[in-house]
Amino acid sequence: MLLHAGSFALILLLTGYHVFLMFRRKGLLSQRNGTILAAVFAVLSGLALGAAGVQAFDFRWVVLAWIALIAAAAGAALGMAYGWQSAMNGFMSAVIGALLGSMLGGLFYESRLVVLVVAVLFIICSFIVQKAGEHLAHASHPPMKKSNLIKKPSSAVSTIVLAASLAVLAGGMLLTQDRIALGAIGQPKSLAAAIDEDNDMQVATIEVSAAGFTPANTDFEAKKMIKVVVDVKPRAGSGLKLVSQNLNVDADLKEGENIFLLSNPQPGTYDIAIPSKNFNGTLIVKAAH
Repeated sequence: MLLHAGSFALILLLTGYHVFLMFRRKGLLSQRNGTILAAVFAVLSGLALGAAGVQAFDFRWVVLAWIALIAAAAGAALGMAYGWQSAMNGFMSAVIGALLGSMLGGLFYESRLVVLVVAVLFIICSFIVQKAGEHLAHASHPPMKKSNLIKKPSSAVSTIVLAASLAVLAGGMLLTQDRIALGAIGQPKSLAAAIDEDNDMQVATIEVSAAGFTPANTDFEAKKMIKVVVDVKPRAGSGLKLVSQNLNVDADLKEGENIFLLSNPQPGTYDIAIPSKNFNGTLIVKAAH
């Protein structure tokens, strides 16, 4: 969690630095170039905040709302140096980036590596945007008159396009939320149970999310008590029931940890399922060596 929090803070700090640069270059960039530069970085900042946020706090609507709010404030600040329309474009660009970043980040199984990659890519992109801003500022010399820099009437086409794109994206996410394969990339397919020597039992945690069981297959040894912790994530849904005909299990699942104990398990493959979601997994008990 420390890496997640640190990456999130780093993204916000770099975004704040670029807000400072936008105001510092106000007299060196035309309104058009300043607005475009602010919108580009707003998208990048939103993408990074969205991807890092869902990796840290899971893919939930309350999390998405907070991420979008933070990204929107950052985007508006980025564009504020060039007027209300630039601020509005930055606002919408950042929210679009945050929604896209949340979807892309949510496709990957929760991992520190994903957060680290997001942070590194954001640093690289920040450097590229900074250099692009410097190039545009130098290309504007000799300095143009202030009236040419910030007082030209700007077209509302870009704002309309961004607003339409945001509406389509948000609507699409609402309509397809149950079909997004969250955590599908990088999801471990099998895992061996850990040994709790103090209690002389095998312990395994199986997460239930919108992507199904993680891991899908769990290995155990025979003739040693098994403790299975079925951890139901918020996005998995409600009214779930764990069913296993092999084990004679038919139990309701609540959000959070659900504990099942199996004494003296015999070698074999035991199927587990959540029929309402069409989730399937197996507990594989191998003969003791």
